[in-house]
Amino acid sequence: MRLPWIAFLWPLLAGASEPMKVAPVSPQPHVQRIADAARLWSRLQWVHPALADGRIDWDLASLDALPAIAAADSDTAKVAALQLLLAPLNDEVARVGAGPAPIYVKASDAPPSAQVLADGTLLVTAHRLSAPWGDEFAPRIASLREALAPARAVIFDLRPAAASWYGPADMVDLLLPDLIDRPLSLPAARGRMHQGYLPQTGSTSGGYFSAWLTQSAPAIVPSATARLRPLAFIINAATSVPPSVLALQKAGLAHVVAESRPDPSWAMPVQEFDVGGTPVRFAAGELVFEDGRTGFGADQMLPASTDTGLESAAVRSAAALIASAVRPGLGIAWRPLAPLARWTPDRRYPEPSLPPLALRQLAVIRLWSVIDNFFPYKALLDAPWDAALPEFLARMDAVSSESQYALLLAEMAARLHDNHVRLIGASFDRALGEAALPLRLAVVDGRVVVSELLDSSGAQGVSPWDEIVSIDGEPVAAARARLERVLSWANDVTRELNPVRRGLGRGADGSVARLKLRGFDGAVVERTFGRSRVHSKAARERRHGDVVRLLPGGIGYVDLDRLKQAQVEAMFEQLKDTRAIVFDMRGHPQGTAWSIAPRLNVKGATLGPIFEPPQLQAGTGWDEPGLGRWVQPFPPGDGKPLYRGRVVMLIDARTQSQAEHTGLFFEAACDLTYAGSASAGSNGDVTRLVLPGALELTFTGQGVRRPDGRQLQRIGLQPHIASIPTLEGLRAGRDEVLERAVSFFETRR
Repeated sequence: MRLPWIAFLWPLLAGASEPMKVAPVSPQPHVQRIADAARLWSRLQWVHPALADGRIDWDLASLDALPAIAAADSDTAKVAALQLLLAPLNDEVARVGAGPAPIYVKASDAPPSAQVLADGTLLVTAHRLSAPWGDEFAPRIASLREALAPARAVIFDLRPAAASWYGPADMVDLLLPDLIDRPLSLPAARGRMHQGYLPQTGSTSGGYFSAWLTQSAPAIVPSATARLRPLAFIINAATSVPPSVLALQKAGLAHVVAESRPDPSWAMPVQEFDVGGTPVRFAAGELVFEDGRTGFGADQMLPASTDTGLESAAVRSAAALIASAVRPGLGIAWRPLAPLARWTPDRRYPEPSLPPLALRQLAVIRLWSVIDNFFPYKALLDAPWDAALPEFLARMDAVSSESQYALLLAEMAARLHDNHVRLIGASFDRALGEAALPLRLAVVDGRVVVSELLDSSGAQGVSPWDEIVSIDGEPVAAARARLERVLSWANDVTRELNPVRRGLGRGADGSVARLKLRGFDGAVVERTFGRSRVHSKAARERRHGDVVRLLPGGIGYVDLDRLKQAQVEAMFEQLKDTRAIVFDMRGHPQGTAWSIAPRLNVKGATLGPIFEPPQLQAGTGWDEPGLGRWVQPFPPGDGKPLYRGRVVMLIDARTQSQAEHTGLFFEAACDLTYAGSASAGSNGDVTRLVLPGALELTFTGQGVRRPDGRQLQRIGLQPHIASIPTLEGLRAGRDEVLERAVSFFETRR
């Protein structure tokens, strides 16, 4: 179900070059048509065999078809527009619109039965089928096997008398062992598979890939009493043709009689997709024979008929083929398979920074498609992702500047509520403000404060922990509310922090910002500060003092934000006699979890966090996006002594991704106590897509759960000992979170 359309366009952020007019958005029919077709475009992008090797410019197909789709205000025009979209695929099974009604033969309600022709040929009819697990199925197979024994040849009439959940493959494959004299390899299903989204630029440790997946070819082995007999099969458009029939025909062991021209869809993997009420059918995979070829055809074609029985034209034709000397399969053009899958990066469309409408629509479609298929946390979104497609397509119509374009894509991406989401590109930097204040900002007690002066000469008249009241006349609360629409956040703590750290106070390089600040004494003063690109690239904050040190009461302290891999062994040696270690994980670690966790592993853990990579597998019956699952092995120990004291980890909103993963390893290893406030709630290897206008978007590429299966994303690590810094404590130079953790060892509270 789609959400109601939003009432108004969002306001442009401060610092952007021009305002965007606020106007009502109405559900225009042309937008809905584009959205419906975009869903088809997306499914074909990841499923269709013709798009596996990168030879077809699928972007171009959409750009060519979008105007026709938008203008298709009649059923005839809609069919033509969708056919235009499908045309580059050269798909022989593709069909837009409903197909002809299937023709079912006239037959009784009797289950599969056998009749003997005058020459001793056995006719097995399977017009009505029952469930293979039903009580009557096994006795019926036994009866048919008994009837087959004396037959000199066998004709299988597989034309159905009614629609059925059950195909004839189970029956045929159980009878064939008595009718062949050598093992028969069936064609294998081959379809496209994706695990995660391969980053379009850069790299990832997520192990994402796209591939052709060829299933192992099944085989039918002759029985001990098998005797080779001539075989023929009768099929029509309503038959679900067993792969074994194709294998027999290609091996020269069975003729195929088809009523009407055989369509590959009778035997190969296909999908049918609803496009706004219009069904569209297309290939979803291939069948692969032993020699690496594929194909499908008939030895003889007849007009469609409802007649059955010994005197029907189909049975007489099958009997004539068996009696002839013609080898089965001679008239069929078996063709080579499509080339190997080849990953081709998406076109970047680097210019202009404000793309034309068709490319802006493509940007929305591409972003929606990638997330729809490869974002592991789609189930955790606040609103259905499907609703974002028509909404942002409609809003792209009103875009008239590069800033509006970039900010609209940022708002769409922000709906993922994932701290790994970042829109990267010059136009977004200009829209948000490419230069920053000479101040590092933080949120304390719900207030925005100055945590550090990046340039003391350019930040005169302000002290650390002064509160910012307004910027350029706009209250900070209003600015934060605007920014949180375009800067993604995962939970309450990052909803506070991300807009402040990533966007507050930004503007054009060299511009001057007018700030109102509240000092220690409560007085509000106004100061001006110059913005600079240099400040926007300032190194991230670091704590000071010794990375490893002893605290009073026999407690060790380790700053995991600064501890390097080469320091781990010395750290354990220095703290081996302490009764507890406080690991300060309020920041980003240096990859040390894999060497520290084994030294804490008093639980004897062998398994760590659970990974859930997005998976899409076509042509094998699993056609909808889903999630895989694997458990990360716990890092092996090196035989060095275990640390058996108490272990506490300090956490807050800065504890994200690898920092949270460090916590997951530690809690698997020992009775870990968290102190502080909730962590960021975003974990999983980052991947990246590209969008028209020289933009890139990062997002979390695979899901991560705690070792016991509990959710981490959007929740974060939760403190056992809650402690939040106060403005008074920070102004006094205290680390109240660390103090609270140390007091826990003394009071056990």
